[in-house]
Amino acid sequence: MSIPDGRWAFPITEADLLSPTTVNSMPMLGPIPPSSIEVSGGVFPPPGLALALHPGCVGHPPGFPCGVEVDAMSYGQDWFLDPTVGLMPGGNIFFSVDGMAQGIGTPYLPDLTLEASTAEASSDVYVDIGLVHGVQPPFPGGLPPFAITPSALLAVDGDGLRSAVGALSPGVGLFEGPGGDNLDALDVHSLPFNPVVYFSLDSAFLDPTRGVPNSASAAAHGVVGGDVLVNPFPGAPFGVYAPALALGLDLFGPDTDDVDALILWESGDGVFTPSLTPYDWTTGLGIDMLLFSVRRGSAVIGVPDSLLGIPIEEGDILTTPIGGGGPPVIFIAAENFGLRTVRGGFGFGDDLVAADSSNSPLMDCNGNQVEDAVDIALGFATDVNADGVPDSCQLLASPYCFGFACPCANNSVFAGCINNTGGGGLLFAQGSSVHPADDLVLTTVGVPANNFGYYFMGGSQFTPPLAIQNGMVCVSAGALGLYRWPVQTSGPAGVISMGPGIVAQSAVNFGPPGTINPGFTWNFQCWYRDPAGPCGANSNYSNAMSVLFLP
Repeated sequence: MSIPDGRWAFPITEADLLSPTTVNSMPMLGPIPPSSIEVSGGVFPPPGLALALHPGCVGHPPGFPCGVEVDAMSYGQDWFLDPTVGLMPGGNIFFSVDGMAQGIGTPYLPDLTLEASTAEASSDVYVDIGLVHGVQPPFPGGLPPFAITPSALLAVDGDGLRSAVGALSPGVGLFEGPGGDNLDALDVHSLPFNPVVYFSLDSAFLDPTRGVPNSASAAAHGVVGGDVLVNPFPGAPFGVYAPALALGLDLFGPDTDDVDALILWESGDGVFTPSLTPYDWTTGLGIDMLLFSVRRGSAVIGVPDSLLGIPIEEGDILTTPIGGGGPPVIFIAAENFGLRTVRGGFGFGDDLVAADSSNSPLMDCNGNQVEDAVDIALGFATDVNADGVPDSCQLLASPYCFGFACPCANNSVFAGCINNTGGGGLLFAQGSSVHPADDLVLTTVGVPANNFGYYFMGGSQFTPPLAIQNGMVCVSAGALGLYRWPVQTSGPAGVISMGPGIVAQSAVNFGPPGTINPGFTWNFQCWYRDPAGPCGANSNYSNAMSVLFLP
């Protein structure tokens, strides 16, 4: 907070809505620049929420609250939860917690408890695994504590760097560790054009665990922390969309509760029509799906909810009261997200401070419609280097040295120099370049059938390539040396392949000098016999491949 953002170089405030300063604004492994302001808390640099106090809070000292804190947000286009629609294997609900959260420990790692052990949990985003919703038997409404196996799986990291306990996932450009950032509002969907923003501001009551007041940004702007507000277009004045009382809040007086997370599907008329029982928003009657959590210290915490009759906690996802009166409904109890609660025997509960629903993965590098973190946790994908990205997505291999300056103008744009088949030998890579996975496969096609060939590898490249026989040699020894792999035959299909197991075999074949180690780049090329080739010689070469082996 207060440092320049990654796009406008404008000081960040606690009212600004941010996105990663990356390609397509998607999380990526760090280090990455600070997050960028997508929607300003004021009207500059991009038009935004137009909070009156925003100009005076720009550049204020970090650690000292200013009266503009945005506590929750949604673009009103969150996933429409319908019990008749099947769920993903995981990642249906994304959420974040505050810096005091500890979690209860879950079977799936890396989780909230692991990250909290090094004070790196508050800038992260977590997902559920195998969540079962509401009206599906045996839960005819809300989801009570421990109805499913608890899960708080790390999906998105704050800074995208490996934590002190070894956890790593793609990051968003926040600062982690003691005194670091707190991700306090969340929407994982694409930013719409000229978005309508629904949000809440901060109440004034004391945080009971720290003994300090909240920032009182709601009162400073004439509303209460339990109100859901709406900014109809960037730079416009905000209004109240859903008042606190309609959510079952402020039953003990104005500004005694605080909306701390928000999931909203707005029916399209722009007028709040509260749900009177879970899932009645599926009836087509213009009812809005509004799910939320409340901040630690809210007066409604400890009050029995209006459906399950159990005490409300700051980690619960709530919805509007049964029949429109009384306290909120516990829609999903905190324990199902691996969060601590007082009702579970802990001294204080973990505060769920941001949430979003989704029917498609946020991070799905292999395109199988499963969140990458869930893919790994359930064993659908391997992650041997434990960086939060499926190994199959990490092939850092670059082809080069295509046939553009061949010995007798036998050039080929898409492969090595043309051979006696009328085409060139094309070398490509599959698998990954993750060293412990050792699943890299190199394949050369377009080789003359039933001829001998072999791969060789070196630590550098010839620039320019050397014209030899019918082709070009592109790989040189460099500091790592030059090594020749065993001879093979191309067979009737004209294919020469090597791997998986290239890493292990390099140690067997070449000993320590030629062993492929993590963090090093090796270059590969295929030599093959080319009888009566176009330049009158008897051998040729494929294009080359540069591979960085990841730890």
